[in-house]
Amino acid sequence: MDDKVKFLHESIDQIIELFDGNLDAVTWNKLKVEHFLTLLDRQSRELQKCVSSASKYERRLNQYFRKLKRNVLKQRKYDTHSWELIRKEADLNSALALQEERGPRGSKESLWRQLFALAPSCAQDFCEGCDWIQRGFRRVGGESLSLLSEMGGDITDDKVPVPFPKTLYRSIQNAEMDDKVKSLHKAIDQIIELFHGNLDAVTWNMEKVEHFLTLLHRQSRELEKCVSSASKYERRLDRYFRKLKNVLKQRKYDAHSWELIRKEVKRHLQRLDLISAAMKTPAN
Repeated sequence: MDDKVKFLHESIDQIIELFDGNLDAVTWNKLKVEHFLTLLDRQSRELQKCVSSASKYERRLNQYFRKLKRNVLKQRKYDTHSWELIRKEADLNSALALQEERGPRGSKESLWRQLFALAPSCAQDFCEGCDWIQRGFRRVGGESLSLLSEMGGDITDDKVPVPFPKTLYRSIQNAEMDDKVKSLHKAIDQIIELFHGNLDAVTWNMEKVEHFLTLLHRQSRELEKCVSSASKYERRLDRYFRKLKNVLKQRKYDAHSWELIRKEVKRHLQRLDLISAAMKTPAN
């Protein structure tokens, strides 16, 4: 569903952009052209809302990490204790996955466990184009988790003043594959950004910190490829519409080139209507 919504939105936007070209050569009814573009613009705005709602997990992740930065690091002026709390949360955010896969061994939750929990459930059709999630993510993530402990010894038991987003991770666990991959990527990038704060107060092993961040950057790069592969339809659309624009440019925006564009746009709108109709929820 998410890919279909993006496809609709991208197609509408590309059609709008086509008609932003030089229309001087055509004899069309300009009022109707304006009305046509107004309707397309409305479709685009409404579809944008749907695309945005599909990224609700990313927004909630952003909110959580902003609170960590503001309420932990900045309020405590990046002192040693604030960084130990961050290390605890990074461990939490990476460890719930291992806990869920191997079975409960206590109440400890972490970002890493949560992230690992998302990786193994990769759908077959998606993973064929992005098998690093299956083969590489957990191996590199496990090494990152070890480094997180080794860089500063035992993880603190002190309470973090920002509630851990357990509900969010449960939602992501049940989300569609595209949302899971985007959430993995977003969380990794947010952890990297956290550790780019002022580390002057800590006594951690900086070589291990650097190695930890190097592994995170690798995870981010690999996940970026997976996110990109999920948008293959958009890339193909971009290529197609660039070719259509070249038709206009090569013919210097003459009347015939615009008639060709009008013909193609009609075909697109008919196809988009079929796609949107198939997406509607059947009435009970």
